[in-house]
Formats: sequence, C-alpha cells, structure tokens
Amino acid sequence: MDSVWGGYESRFAVALDGLISGSLDAAIWLRVLVPFVAGVLVRGPDFNHRFTRRTQGFQFTPDKDNINSVRLLELQRLLAPVLAARWQVFKTNGSESHEAVTATSRELMLQAKEVAEDMGFTVLHMYVDCLFVQQACFERASDFTPLLDAILTQTGIPIALEGVYKWLAFLSSKRDARVPVPNQYFGAFEDGTLKFRGIELRRRDTTLWVRKIQLVVLEILAKADTAQELAECLPDVLNLVARAKRDLKGGRVHLEELVVTQKLSRELDGYKSLSPAARAALQLQAAGHAVAPGQAMRFLFTRGCPGVQAWELGEALDPRET
Repeated sequence: MDSVWGGYESRFAVALDGLISGSLDAAIWLRVLVPFVAGVLVRGPDFNHRFTRRTQGFQFTPDKDNINSVRLLELQRLLAPVLAARWQVFKTNGSESHEAVTATSRELMLQAKEVAEDMGFTVLHMYVDCLFVQQACFERASDFTPLLDAILTQTGIPIALEGVYKWLAFLSSKRDARVPVPNQYFGAFEDGTLKFRGIELRRRDTTLWVRKIQLVVLEILAKADTAQELAECLPDVLNLVARAKRDLKGGRVHLEELVVTQKLSRELDGYKSLSPAARAALQLQAAGHAVAPGQAMRFLFTRGCPGVQAWELGEALDPRET
C-alpha cells in the first residue's frame, strides 16, 4: 500500500505546479494527479468503517489486509471517472490558505492529544495527521475504540486506528538526540507487519542493495515481541551488516544493486558546486547525450575523482572500485 501511495505523492507538488501554470503534460496528469485524486477518495479515515458495514453479511472478519486490498480495488475503479471529470483550478492567496489549513490542523491535533491524555494515554508522538499513544495493557484494537469515539466527539473529525504496535522506534534528531525527527520511524504491528517512514528504505535515491539490507534488518527485528527480545536480535543484525560490508569491499555485490538515482535540480551551468547527479550529467553530456533539469540521473559512486560514473555510459567498472 505504501509503495502505491508513494508512487504519486512524491511527484504531486511538481504536478500541481504544472496544472496551475498550464504546463502540465499528459503523462504527469495520468500518472500523478488522476491517481492522487482517486486515492484521496479511498484513503479517508472513515473507509475502514464503511468497508466493515459493507461486509457485515459475509462470513469473514475484516482485517487490515482485507481493507487494504479493497482500497486498491476501489482506487482502480475510480480512475476512469476521475479521468473523465472536469478539472478546474481555483486560485487563492497561497500563503493565507496554507496558514489557515495549518492552523486548523494544529488545533485539531492538539484537541486529540488533550482527549488522549485526559483518558490516561501517554502521547508518544504526533505529526500532521498521526497520533501515537500508549497505555498499559492496551493490546487489542477494540481497546482503543473509546478513544476514537471521544476524539470524534471533541473534534467532529472521524479518526481511524491503523494498528497496534508491538514496538516502535522514533529516530532522533542529529542536533539533539532527545528530540524525535518528524515522520521518521519504524516499527512492527502485532501481526508482525512492518511500518516505516522517512528511512532509507523509503527513499527513491537509495540503492537496491541498501534497501534490501535494511529490509532484512527490520524483518529480523519484527520477530521480537518485547524490548528484551529486540536486544537479543542485535547480534544477528550486526552480523548481517558486517557480512554485507565484506561483500561490498570484496566486489561481490552486483553493480546494478549499487546504482543511485537522483534528479537534476537545475541547468548544469546553474550549479555553484556540482552535485553527484550533476557530475554524472556532465559525463553524459560529454558523450553526446541530452540532459535537462528534472531528468533522473543514474550513476555509481566510485573511488577517486570525479567520484561518480554515469550508468548509461555502459563503461566497464571494477566492483571493488565502487
């Protein structure tokens, strides 16, 4: 599910700018804006409730996987009517609109936080539209129903329970280890399903090799049910990372898994200090390839100068030099 949303959300800002300026091309409209609007209709906090009501006559109990499957089916069904709809841009004062939306969101989140604390919950973290709470002996989804109802009563906004975590880790700020970074965390639900945000595994410029290792690490940790079991998993994690580093230094990693993808943010002559993507673009340009802002550059990090090699050059490279 996360990969489906992330596929278009990461490009939504650029697509919206193109729509407003009248420079939007058909590919971005079809692949970003249309699925984004269709996705809004199936991602609402009331979708779980509506799905449960629709399946009351069936001989099964809806769970997280059932609901996510239906979300995807509903998304596919809605693409056609959204595609055929009339699109119109309403312009407002951008700064004032943003400030109004932000202030309203902040106020609702603060109200939800106060409701949770009044009911004895510890609020671990909150971010935009997410609230992470904890209370001793609350281990089932039904334990949180009174809280959801109380927040709805106070704010008038339906809220959905995404799941109950066995454990959850918030990444700390580089400047202050006591402060968690917004929207950077990973954890495991009661059924072992992983949830992660803001880590390398989610980034589009992370190499396949790094993503694979990080996913295996999280899968090892997901087997743990308690803090003690998490600590007992650490030797396995450290051995995995050490073995991966030996493979990299020994040239035993396929180069395809080490390719980095980054976009050019501007024209090449607009860089004061060349980024890795810009250095790769210069190599392609020298070889007769056309490059432009917004274009995805694929390259390998290498030892020595210039430090990168454009993947499209197709030149042979010793894996031990990456």
